[in-house]
Amino acid sequence: MFDFTAFEAFEGEKPDILLDRHPGGNYLAMQVSTRDLFPAAIWDAETKRLVWSREDTCALAWLQHGTQLAALQCSLSSDEFFFTLYSWPQGHLLEQCSLYFPFGYWFDLFIAPTNDFAACKWTDQGEFGFEFISIQDHSVTHLAQHGYYHRHTNISTRVAFHPEYCFWVCAYEDNSDWWIDKEATYDWQPAKVGTREKLGGLLVFDHTHLLGEIPVFVTVTADYRPPNVKNFEENEYITDPVFLDAQRVMLRLPSGEEPIYDLSEFWKKALSQ
Repeated sequence: MFDFTAFEAFEGEKPDILLDRHPGGNYLAMQVSTRDLFPAAIWDAETKRLVWSREDTCALAWLQHGTQLAALQCSLSSDEFFFTLYSWPQGHLLEQCSLYFPFGYWFDLFIAPTNDFAACKWTDQGEFGFEFISIQDHSVTHLAQHGYYHRHTNISTRVAFHPEYCFWVCAYEDNSDWWIDKEATYDWQPAKVGTREKLGGLLVFDHTHLLGEIPVFVTVTADYRPPNVKNFEENEYITDPVFLDAQRVMLRLPSGEEPIYDLSEFWKKALSQ
């Protein structure tokens, strides 16, 4: 379990979301939760001190073996965002472009291992989506006509990229009541052990292109403990996907199950395009 409490406060709050680790292991990019925004900054992993921040930064990620830092920056007074590249650790501005999100109160940023593509994620009250950035040697460009918009839920994981290519996945959950017996005589009665329900899906992308979706099913297990339905914070959700190898991804479900998904057919489709 990651201990955020040891780190220096930023904007009056302790960090509570880990965004990225520097390849050298000595720096951590994290967010803090405030009333209006989720500002991001960088801390020294050993001393736990704040070492870098820029005004209105809401997401951060390293690229180019840790020699550059990508920042997603916004302002409460404008709908315009900026995708910015800085040198690291010098912090010199290298490239910048503007972009817009259709909605969003919380934002995240992911860089492909190829260092030429960024997925900028937005989350709102009942939906989530992505805007994409092309990264070249001397320019960054918002791919404005290629955004992705998922309208049915805002419960989704972080992005996981293939170890070497711009082939990536993101899971979502749109059935948080999967564990409830739909035929029970009173509310919130757990379903019978062995009941299997669709929990959500695993989205599979090649760059900006959605290749397809794998349905994610969950099973009510004998040792499953239903969440406290009166306390939203105690609910358990699908966790971030993990690539086990080039063509297999694992998820951890609220039931404790850890299904593995074969992406080989999607990988073939990506190679054929």
